[in-house]
Amino acid sequence: MSDFKNIHFVINPAAGQPEPILHTINKVLYPHDIEWHLSLTKADGDGQRLARKAISDGADLVVSYGGDGTVKDVINGLLDSDVPLAILHGGTGNAVAFELGIPKPLEQSVELIVSEHQLRSVDVGKVICDDEPDKIGYFMLRMSMGLQTKILETASRELKTQYGNWAYVMASLREMRESQNETYQFVIDDKTVEQGGLTALIANSAHVGGQLNHSIAPTVNPSDGLLDVLVLDDSFDSAVKMLGSALELDGFEFAQHWRGKSIQVNAPEGQLITLDGEIFGHTPAHVDIMADAVQVVVPLDHEEKGDDN
Repeated sequence: MSDFKNIHFVINPAAGQPEPILHTINKVLYPHDIEWHLSLTKADGDGQRLARKAISDGADLVVSYGGDGTVKDVINGLLDSDVPLAILHGGTGNAVAFELGIPKPLEQSVELIVSEHQLRSVDVGKVICDDEPDKIGYFMLRMSMGLQTKILETASRELKTQYGNWAYVMASLREMRESQNETYQFVIDDKTVEQGGLTALIANSAHVGGQLNHSIAPTVNPSDGLLDVLVLDDSFDSAVKMLGSALELDGFEFAQHWRGKSIQVNAPEGQLITLDGEIFGHTPAHVDIMADAVQVVVPLDHEEKGDDN
């Protein structure tokens, strides 16, 4: 017997895999006497709007099918509610789904909803840029600046559709030739730190998705109530390791790594910020952790990874 009786699926058709989505959903849910509905996203922000509408219409579970941008969008609509989220793999990397142990085959991930499972509390990062104080952004994975953001910009949807995760490798090779060292300054829970590097991340999860279940910083835990500040230095060795992580060859520990609940990013001014791969705004910015912000359906045997010390 399923815990859920009214399920709403938010589907991003642009991020979809070539698989019979509706047929599979109906096949799994039909024997369980579950009412289900679906909506299609057409533009940024639709996931948030559709999730909120689903809640107002009585949904007791919202399901995201798409990439990590779709997951982030849907989560935005679930904040301040007690309605949990289920995730189906549907994008290129599916980093959130891999982080939480969601099975990749569509039928298995739908079956997880109606079989034994658990709800895992997951944190969400909240961002406000100084130049747009009325605009609030959220991230499930990480906020990126510097080289990482340039790579995400270069790896267009067309490249990702054609080459999958290799699109990030191609973008990395192009951007590393032109990238310059920046000086990043953070105030982390009232402690000021400064570090030069090619890229800086404020991470809730360091998972990059892909076939090998890969994380660039395995100790980062999306349920520890903390944000992880990571700076990649400008040495050749670090650049090679970063490229290796894009190729899913190996993970590595960042040379500089801090943790905190509240982070002010003071420099470099005007640098572009992305949230879970989507362009959001510019530095300076303030970032806070929203602990236990959303409940996510995960396998019963799922174990949290990372170091919460």
